[in-house]
Amino acid sequence: VELTQNNCIDTSTCVSINTVGISEYFDPQLLVFPNPTTDKLFFESKEIIKKIAIVDTKGELIKAITMSTTKTAIEINDLSPGIFFYQVTTVNDQITVGKVIKE
Repeated sequence: VELTQNNCIDTSTCVSINTVGISEYFDPQLLVFPNPTTDKLFFESKEIIKKIAIVDTKGELIKAITMSTTKTAIEINDLSPGIFFYQVTTVNDQITVGKVIKE
């Protein structure tokens, strides 16, 4: 960056940026598998799952399921191949969001 003020010029030092992006949040209390998948998505949590929502890349809600269990499966064989996001809410209102690929 070069700054100029009152006929004075100052140039900043160069900084190398090696990575750019958003890292996904990993919750060791929640397992979601297989990923990628073709027909079912399995959820296993150490806490009781209250709700699971599946959202497309436009943010539109595709599926929403309420329950009270630590293990469940969601059928996604009716979805077109692509990228989707899941949002898992536990009974203590902890929310975990992740990405899943439907083949």
